[in-house]
Amino acid sequence: MIIVRMGEDNLMNLYQFDTNLTPVDETSHELNEIGRHWIFSLIEFEDNYVVASYNYVTSCANSSSLHWFDINDLSLKGNFTIEENELTLQELTIDPNGN
Repeated sequence: MIIVRMGEDNLMNLYQFDTNLTPVDETSHELNEIGRHWIFSLIEFEDNYVVASYNYVTSCANSSSLHWFDINDLSLKGNFTIEENELTLQELTIDPNGN
């Protein structure tokens, strides 16, 4: 099991637990973006934890992002960001082909 939360200074914190809810690992990753990050979902996909987040900036430079973390050591494997030109949220999905 894993818990993800946004900490201070744009840090995304991940806390991993075993089946007995004993802490196993934890890590923090800095998101180098100005704004307020909200975490929308977390899924397990092909030995990764994928976190969907939304970055709200009042200047309308909003973005949705996917962050891939290795399920074994919680290392950050990659990010994918979609820049948005309006204040609406858009749905992010991962299809069975890994897209």
